[in-house]
Amino acid sequence: MLEWTQIKVLDGVELRLVASASGIRAIQFDQRPAPEGQRNDGNPLLTEAARQLRAYFAGALREFSLPLDLQGTDFQKRVWARWPPSPMVKRAATCRFRRLSDRRGPCAP
Repeated sequence: MLEWTQIKVLDGVELRLVASASGIRAIQFDQRPAPEGQRNDGNPLLTEAARQLRAYFAGALREFSLPLDLQGTDFQKRVWARWPPSPMVKRAATCRFRRLSDRRGPCAP
Protein backbone atom coordinates (compact mmCIF):
# COMPACT_ATOMS: atom_id res chain seq x y z
CA MET A 1 0.00 0.00 0.00
CA LEU A 2 1.21 3.49 -0.79
CA GLU A 3 1.42 6.26 1.76
CA TRP A 4 2.12 9.92 1.13
CA THR A 5 2.74 13.24 2.76
CA GLN A 6 2.99 16.82 1.59
CA ILE A 7 5.85 19.07 2.69
CA LYS A 8 6.96 22.65 2.19
CA VAL A 9 10.63 22.91 1.23
CA LEU A 10 10.83 26.59 0.26
CA ASP A 11 8.45 29.53 0.25
CA GLY A 12 5.87 28.66 -2.37
CA VAL A 13 7.33 25.20 -3.08
CA GLU A 14 5.46 22.18 -1.83
CA LEU A 15 6.29 18.58 -2.65
CA ARG A 16 4.23 15.44 -2.31
CA LEU A 17 6.30 12.43 -1.26
CA VAL A 18 4.94 8.97 -2.02
CA ALA A 19 6.34 5.74 -0.55
CA SER A 20 5.65 2.04 -0.66
CA ALA A 21 6.95 -0.50 1.84
CA SER A 22 10.03 -0.84 -0.43
CA GLY A 23 11.04 2.82 -0.67
CA ILE A 24 10.29 6.23 -2.12
CA ARG A 25 8.04 5.83 -5.16
CA ALA A 26 7.58 9.45 -6.24
CA ILE A 27 8.35 13.07 -5.47
CA GLN A 28 5.71 15.19 -7.12
CA PHE A 29 6.26 18.87 -7.80
CA ASP A 30 2.86 19.59 -9.28
CA GLN A 31 -0.47 19.62 -7.51
CA ARG A 32 -2.03 16.63 -9.23
CA PRO A 33 -4.77 14.71 -7.43
CA ALA A 34 -3.67 12.74 -4.38
CA PRO A 35 -2.13 9.36 -5.20
CA GLU A 36 -3.69 6.07 -4.30
CA GLY A 37 -3.10 5.08 -0.71
CA GLN A 38 -3.47 7.22 2.35
CA ARG A 39 -1.81 10.26 3.80
CA ASN A 40 0.53 9.40 6.65
CA ASP A 41 2.60 12.30 7.95
CA GLY A 42 4.17 9.97 10.54
CA ASN A 43 5.61 7.40 8.11
CA PRO A 44 9.31 7.10 9.13
CA LEU A 45 10.54 6.81 5.53
CA LEU A 46 8.57 9.86 4.42
CA THR A 47 9.76 11.77 7.50
CA GLU A 48 13.39 10.99 6.64
CA ALA A 49 12.84 11.89 2.99
CA ALA A 50 11.34 15.22 4.08
CA ARG A 51 14.33 15.86 6.36
CA GLN A 52 16.82 15.15 3.57
CA LEU A 53 14.94 17.24 1.02
CA ARG A 54 14.75 20.22 3.35
CA ALA A 55 18.48 19.89 4.04
CA TYR A 56 19.13 19.72 0.29
CA PHE A 57 17.11 22.86 -0.44
CA ALA A 58 18.89 24.62 2.45
CA GLY A 59 22.24 23.78 0.85
CA ALA A 60 23.32 21.43 3.65
CA LEU A 61 23.00 18.12 1.78
CA ARG A 62 24.32 17.05 -1.60
CA GLU A 63 23.64 13.30 -1.65
CA PHE A 64 20.51 11.44 -0.63
CA SER A 65 20.45 8.12 1.13
CA LEU A 66 16.94 6.78 0.77
CA PRO A 67 15.64 3.46 -0.50
CA LEU A 68 13.83 3.85 -3.82
CA ASP A 69 10.91 1.89 -5.24
CA LEU A 70 11.54 2.57 -8.93
CA GLN A 71 8.59 1.85 -11.20
CA GLY A 72 9.07 1.67 -14.95
CA THR A 73 9.30 -0.47 -18.02
CA ASP A 74 11.85 -3.26 -18.26
CA PHE A 75 13.94 -0.99 -20.49
CA GLN A 76 13.85 1.87 -17.98
CA LYS A 77 14.87 -0.45 -15.16
CA ARG A 78 17.83 -1.74 -17.20
CA VAL A 79 18.99 1.83 -17.85
CA TRP A 80 18.63 2.80 -14.17
CA ALA A 81 20.52 -0.33 -13.09
CA ARG A 82 23.43 0.69 -15.35
CA TRP A 83 23.52 4.29 -14.16
CA PRO A 84 25.08 4.32 -10.72
CA PRO A 85 26.04 7.73 -9.38
CA SER A 86 29.47 8.68 -10.64
CA PRO A 87 31.48 11.86 -10.07
CA MET A 88 30.73 12.95 -13.64
CA VAL A 89 26.98 12.48 -13.22
CA LYS A 90 27.00 14.21 -9.82
CA ARG A 91 28.83 17.22 -11.26
CA ALA A 92 26.86 17.54 -14.46
CA ALA A 93 23.51 16.27 -13.13
CA THR A 94 22.85 15.12 -16.67
CA CYS A 95 24.39 12.60 -18.94
CA ARG A 96 23.65 12.06 -22.57
CA PHE A 97 22.17 8.64 -23.17
CA ARG A 98 24.78 7.86 -25.82
CA ARG A 99 27.61 8.45 -23.36
CA LEU A 100 25.85 6.30 -20.78
CA SER A 101 25.50 3.40 -23.19
CA ASP A 102 29.13 3.80 -24.32
CA ARG A 103 30.34 3.50 -20.72
CA ARG A 104 28.05 0.76 -19.49
CA GLY A 105 27.19 -1.26 -22.58
CA PRO A 106 23.99 -1.45 -24.56
CA CYS A 107 20.68 -1.27 -22.75
CA ALA A 108 18.66 -3.03 -25.41
CA PRO A 109 17.99 -6.76 -24.86
